[in-house]
Amino acid sequence: MTDSSKSKRLIVAWTSPLAGAFLVAVFLACRALTMPDQVGVFSAFLVWFIERATVGYVLALPLMGMAYRLGLRHVIAFMLLASLAAFPLEHYISTPTNAWRPTEEELDHGFYWDTFLTSVLLASATGAVFSFGVLRTKNA
Repeated sequence: MTDSSKSKRLIVAWTSPLAGAFLVAVFLACRALTMPDQVGVFSAFLVWFIERATVGYVLALPLMGMAYRLGLRHVIAFMLLASLAAFPLEHYISTPTNAWRPTEEELDHGFYWDTFLTSVLLASATGAVFSFGVLRTKNA
């Protein structure tokens, strides 16, 4: 394996948290656009992206790196690890009492399962991109 292909694999692995963060932030921004109070969606997008990227770099990437060093080589397993790393933040965010200004309607609605499950599933893109970077083999 050449140094060039090794560095490309490393770059893909290190940028993988950005993929999951971007997908979740886009989903949340699209969801926010359907809400009656659409003020500041771009600012919220940036906050959501930074939050998810931070979780990706602080939790998901080290977790997947350790699993790779211990011999894990399955894409689905990396996706599951990335989803598990996103679980605490997405659970916190999907609880209406943790909103910036929860309305009575949100509090009556209760936990947002659709947002939670979709965000956790989209966060698994971090694991998919990571596995693409570390498991990609040289074509003969």
